Amino acid sequence: MGKGPKTAAQIAAEARGNVGGGGGRAPKAPKGQKAVYNSKKRRWEFVKDTTTTKSPVGVPSGFKTPTPHYDPGRAQFRTSRGGPGQYVPGSAMTKQPLYSSGDEWKLLGGKSPEEIAQVQAALVRIGVLKEGGFQPGVMDKKTAAGFRDILGEANATGRQWRAVLTERTQMADATGYDPSAGSGSERAPLTIELTNPDDIKGKLDQDSPDLIGRGFSDAEKAAFVADYQGQETSAQTQAYNNAESGGTVTGPPSVEAALMKKAKGEFAPEYNAT
Repeated sequence: MGKGPKTAAQIAAEARGNVGGGGGRAPKAPKGQKAVYNSKKRRWEFVKDTTTTKSPVGVPSGFKTPTPHYDPGRAQFRTSRGGPGQYVPGSAMTKQPLYSSGDEWKLLGGKSPEEIAQVQAALVRIGVLKEGGFQPGVMDKKTAAGFRDILGEANATGRQWRAVLTERTQMADATGYDPSAGSGSERAPLTIELTNPDDIKGKLDQDSPDLIGRGFSDAEKAAFVADYQGQETSAQTQAYNNAESGGTVTGPPSVEAALMKKAKGEFAPEYNAT
């Protein structure tokens, strides 16, 4: 007599690797590999992990957002007994972008229709979602595209997306911005123009020996390029967002000025020794 077809519970259990005493929790895989359960052999196997790394929304890969905080290991308030604290300068902290490609669906896709509709209303108010061009209360492609605009600014400025959306909505209300006014055509998407990395690296090779007594390593060059292009991205994103409501935007410094600042800050001992 046959065993009969497997039940849904048995199939699910096999998928989790819990049938016949084998499997269980997946073992930790070596770097660059992932653990996959072989249900026929009833064992875990390591295979190459071909998962594509997600890119950050609205900013270049490797971009890090400067924050108003300071590294407590290099900048802090030191208090003396019975006297006021003394501030010890240090280097500004940076942090990785919070939002990656696909997060627009992940963050809103599981929300209730009421919550999605609230975000859609705010996106319409600030002009990144066209009235009547989306399905209310549903996370569709148009809503995702508008929401990506918010995630991109959040990454560029180092803030949470809700803070960005609230600020832009308040700005639209304060300035009386009317998203329905104008030619009636949809606004062109934001295009970021970045300085060619080879031009930046060439300037580093030219000036760094005079500033710090040596050339930059490849890793230091890559970090400088990512930081400088991040500043360009942040300024251009802010200018794009202020195009309708107005405002002031300060562009990034020149490569020379940025290099001088880095030499006097991060490489201060070498700079002072030259």
